[in-house]
Amino acid sequence: MKSKKFFKFFLLNLIFLVIFSGCATNSINNSFGMQEVKISEKEMPDWKEIIGVNENNDSIYYKEWIQPKNKAEKCEILMEGSWIPKNEFKDFVKKMKEEKKKYHYYYTWDGECKNGKAQGIGKLSHYSDLGFLGAEIGIVKDGISLEPFFVFKKDDTVEFGKYIRDEKNRIVGSYSIRRSFKNSKIDKPIFEGYDDDKRLNIRGRLFMYSQDGRYTINIGKIGYKGILFGKVEFLKNEKLINTGYGFINIKDGSLYKYFGLLNPYANKINFYEWKGGKIIKKVSLPKNFETELLEIVEEAEEEAFKAEQAGEMALKMKERYDELHKVDEVIENKPKEEKPKKSGLSIGTGFIISKNGYVLTNNHVINSANKVYVILNKKKYPAMIIQTDYVNDIALLKINGKFQPLPIHTKIEDTGREIAVVGYPNITLQGNEIKATFGNINALSGIKGDSRFYQIDAPIQPGNSGSPLLNLKGEVIGIVTATLNQAAALQSSGTLAQNVNYAIKISYALPLLLNNNVDYLQKGWRKLTKPELVKKAKKSVVLIVAE
Repeated sequence: MKSKKFFKFFLLNLIFLVIFSGCATNSINNSFGMQEVKISEKEMPDWKEIIGVNENNDSIYYKEWIQPKNKAEKCEILMEGSWIPKNEFKDFVKKMKEEKKKYHYYYTWDGECKNGKAQGIGKLSHYSDLGFLGAEIGIVKDGISLEPFFVFKKDDTVEFGKYIRDEKNRIVGSYSIRRSFKNSKIDKPIFEGYDDDKRLNIRGRLFMYSQDGRYTINIGKIGYKGILFGKVEFLKNEKLINTGYGFINIKDGSLYKYFGLLNPYANKINFYEWKGGKIIKKVSLPKNFETELLEIVEEAEEEAFKAEQAGEMALKMKERYDELHKVDEVIENKPKEEKPKKSGLSIGTGFIISKNGYVLTNNHVINSANKVYVILNKKKYPAMIIQTDYVNDIALLKINGKFQPLPIHTKIEDTGREIAVVGYPNITLQGNEIKATFGNINALSGIKGDSRFYQIDAPIQPGNSGSPLLNLKGEVIGIVTATLNQAAALQSSGTLAQNVNYAIKISYALPLLLNNNVDYLQKGWRKLTKPELVKKAKKSVVLIVAE
């Protein structure tokens, strides 16, 4: 886990762009009658050098195992820092040791421990003689944090999203959202996008505010020198005044040499040479400069969107943590609630995700049931309900025995990816033979853009609830949950939707698995033919009967 992140100095000390308020409104008028000077490619500055993009891999990954102070048992957690330039690494480690000795750093962990390592969902808090330094809520397996994280910082900001790791399991970046945090509320945004720890190159939106309420939204690449290369929107009272393109020093708001302003009448960017916040002359820059600039802006907007999706996942993870750690009120003489009896049977599908018999399905399949059974290969197993997640419609069951589990794949798949649904639809009409349907991922979000879901076109029917959504390697990427209500679609749009179905992304089941120390598989097979896929899935997909 990462209780603090290095190299964020220029984002934590944002200063407003006051200089823009005067120049952005008058710059186009001031350019009338100016002679345009053509700038050659040889005269153009190297933007990677200007903003400070480190594309060399001559850095060392800083990490260390720590033992939380509040745990009497061995309960190590991997503390992961960042990438330190090789020539600075020794001095950095020496400085860290001196600081730890001087300020007596220590940590606490309120989660579980297993085999000497931190495990499950929990919060790692960081303290010293200076007081509280920060805390991170996350999901940990064998002491190593997984994708979602939620960090509280000492400067009254929060950051949440997911980590990105390389082939050696080192954090190379994160998709994250940073916001101010006051009075227990997540307030105005500061940053959303991709933070590249390895190259110190940030892509996304940077929100900056001034004392009189004006603010700018910056989109582009930001290097370690604190200079942004991209697009800036100048706003006042939420009304767009102008749009600029080029180099901006986000520490003091100054413009670097060549800066463009959008000409709304001609729908083109006019570039100027600037000095001291004033236009010196109008310039014509090489076309490839403008093309690359616009490509970077488009890329940064996409990264900001991915950060929003990662942020949603992290917030759901934090909600689960809050549920597990909330203190229930004790009310004397409160009558004991009886579990409502359910008439008839509820039939659905589930799938085994561990060798020792843990099963995932939909919560609505087993909700309010007095007894639950799992049927596999014509054998009936009594099932225990271990934990449920009503919000995401997920339930974790347990049966006794040794089984063949399905591997899970937590990374988000691409739109258009081929998928399979294997389950037990309509057994009263179609019989209890396992059935498979095939299709594609049509969208990475569900109804009204809900990013928890995949939209798929593989046909599903009653009884498919809880079926695994599989990629062609046989890895579970989601849990089939619902189909679009045709009556509602007809009333809303006047047309009937065809094969519009939804599956909750498997990453939303991770808090249940890790909170209960489920030893699940994470790697699938080679790409399988459809018959091979169904044959393998048959060993793990089960019929759920809830009474």
